[in-house]
Amino acid sequence: MLHELIWAVLLAAASLCLHAGVGAWAVHVLRHRRPASPLLTLIGVTVLLLLTHFAGAALWAVFYLLKGGFETFEMSVYFSITSYTTIGYGDLVLPKGLRVLGALEGMVGTLLFGISVAVLVRVVQTAMHDDPRRDLP
Repeated sequence: MLHELIWAVLLAAASLCLHAGVGAWAVHVLRHRRPASPLLTLIGVTVLLLLTHFAGAALWAVFYLLKGGFETFEMSVYFSITSYTTIGYGDLVLPKGLRVLGALEGMVGTLLFGISVAVLVRVVQTAMHDDPRRDLP
């Protein structure tokens, strides 16, 4: 189980770096470019964050595949996304020796969704900075 915890910490750190990098980049771009439309900016950043979450789940999926958790990448991605989002259908399960990772991935995914919310709040604040009375659309 110690190996699982070490791998979970490494995967969590990689996922966090991915999210922090994308979030910081998005806010940086907004600070240096005036958005044409706060709503379009919010939509664009939301799509970017969703793709970042998919990339984070895919990172875990690659690990599961390399460790023999599943036979195909599609199965690994499916399991990873359901764990990452804490849906956890249960139709696919990891073998012994990797099971704790699925639960830990759910914890990491939950924390990273919280970071995404913080980024979206910052994006709205930055996009509306010129006129705080301005409505989002």
